[in-house]
Amino acid sequence: MTSEPAAPGSEAVYLFRDETIDNAEHIHTVYARIKILNEKGREDFSDVIIPYEKGESSVKLVEGRTIHSDGSVVSFTGAAFDRLVRKSESETSMEKVFTLPDVQSGSIVEYRYVMRFDAWSELMPEWDLQQKIFVRRAHYNVSSGGGQILQFLPPGAKVIGGGMSGQYDLEVSNVPALPDEEDAPPKGNVSYRVVFTGWGWTDYLTWSDHVDHFASPSGPLKAAVAKIVDPADSEEQKLEKIYTAVMQLENTDFSRQHSEAENRDAGQKEKSAKDIWINQRGDSDEITLLLIALARAARLKIYAMVVVDRNLHLYDKNDKGMDQFDDLIAIAAIDGKEIYLDPGERYCEFGRLQWNHAGTEGWRQTAKGPVLAQTPEPQAADSAVVRTANLRLNADGTLAGSIRITMEGVEALRWRQRALRTDDEEAGKEFGDSLKSSLPKGTDVKVDSFRGLTSVAGPLEANLEVSGTAGSSTRGRVVVPGTFFEDGASPRFATPERETAVYLHSPYTILDQVEISVPSDFKAASLPHDVQLSMPGFADFGAKYRLDAGVYKYSRIERVAGIWCPVTGYPELRRFFQGMSAQDHEPVLFERTR
Repeated sequence: MTSEPAAPGSEAVYLFRDETIDNAEHIHTVYARIKILNEKGREDFSDVIIPYEKGESSVKLVEGRTIHSDGSVVSFTGAAFDRLVRKSESETSMEKVFTLPDVQSGSIVEYRYVMRFDAWSELMPEWDLQQKIFVRRAHYNVSSGGGQILQFLPPGAKVIGGGMSGQYDLEVSNVPALPDEEDAPPKGNVSYRVVFTGWGWTDYLTWSDHVDHFASPSGPLKAAVAKIVDPADSEEQKLEKIYTAVMQLENTDFSRQHSEAENRDAGQKEKSAKDIWINQRGDSDEITLLLIALARAARLKIYAMVVVDRNLHLYDKNDKGMDQFDDLIAIAAIDGKEIYLDPGERYCEFGRLQWNHAGTEGWRQTAKGPVLAQTPEPQAADSAVVRTANLRLNADGTLAGSIRITMEGVEALRWRQRALRTDDEEAGKEFGDSLKSSLPKGTDVKVDSFRGLTSVAGPLEANLEVSGTAGSSTRGRVVVPGTFFEDGASPRFATPERETAVYLHSPYTILDQVEISVPSDFKAASLPHDVQLSMPGFADFGAKYRLDAGVYKYSRIERVAGIWCPVTGYPELRRFFQGMSAQDHEPVLFERTR
């Protein structure tokens, strides 16, 4: 077997996959048999990664082997190792990892692992029927006490069982790979799957009680607040000062995780908001709870809200479980208005939400108890980028000058958090590389400065030098791109057909102001025409061009206000983005007058 006719070009194919959960014995078993079809398949499926929650489950057995095309077998004899993914006050996410031996293109890899989970709990699975690659055949089985089951099945498939037996069984065949489309929704919202969710929302009261217990405004926190705020401050001033103080703490979701041994040796524990303040560090949820505790110590009215992280998945009103809610934010009631706060997102500005927490659903506390609610919708102004260039074009088509880019909101926060996970220098290099990919071929950029990387408020500013060849030069004429910042960008939504909705994550605004000085003996033989494009209610675009006293000037604005476009609206969206791309690739023709 060298290919799969039902999935042309596939890197690998699941020949068989089996997943069984025995809640009576508290055992979860996964078996897989995969045909490797090319080098990419070898790279992607040589490592087996098993996620688990420390203290709630453990991996008891791993075994595997590689079967070569000549029939020889190489068994896995090494050891799997544990890798920390995330640690918080309430949970420790781990991965067990092992590498199958001598995997080659043409091999079949086969592995199985067995997990034992908490004897006091019932494992409610989510069966991901669609995988990254084509699945020829798969089998799923669970013994369950029942509850709600959400089913999104391929044609002809049916979950069998339930009732008194408590056994649910499913067999599927010829399941296509997950669509790999640009700006697709999270796979958990568009894929074939079966989700066991339990009986309903019964944990929200427990969640709210936990918040109130952890965020109790104890004596040490009241003493801390007395040093942070002034009695004469308004309520909003107090809240902003507390927010600023909390933002100075180490957020371990953006820095190195501390081991249990380090915490033990230092005598550190995180059992309440007081501990987070004393230790001056915590994960995103803990820092949010600390903000709530400090605000309550200042006698401010503030509530917690647990929300769906829409970078991972979208809210499903049919899912009555609490597991779909991921992250904590805070909502303060000040002078008759509500201020939404996201202190768990390092460097997130006061009064803003990170994009994945805006326009999403969750449970929030109120004076009358927890209720389902939605956070404010994101706006195009929440991610504003202004790109300015002052350049000089030479007679041979070479170009040099400077670029200044200011970013606010979502885009600034993205690079600030990127610098936390790498360092300032590496973030600057990555920024320069990402910009270069959209500039005319032959140009180069060098980052001079990246200002505001450690600021919670205000714009982030990047200053760069640009040089290189921007166009082509022939005798008597020079052709250069009409739009400098987008000439090298690939057209978006190039494919005419679409299987899934378009999900753009966050609205945005990009404003370009470019001036290019040209030689005194140049005249414009051809300029792009001014243009205005619109997709009503979703996006608009405008560009203007002129040559004024030896300086070629253009301005460009791209504004996208929507984030979701159904498949039925894809042709219109594609026309808009294709039209914008075509305009961005219009050239300017200069001719020498002497």
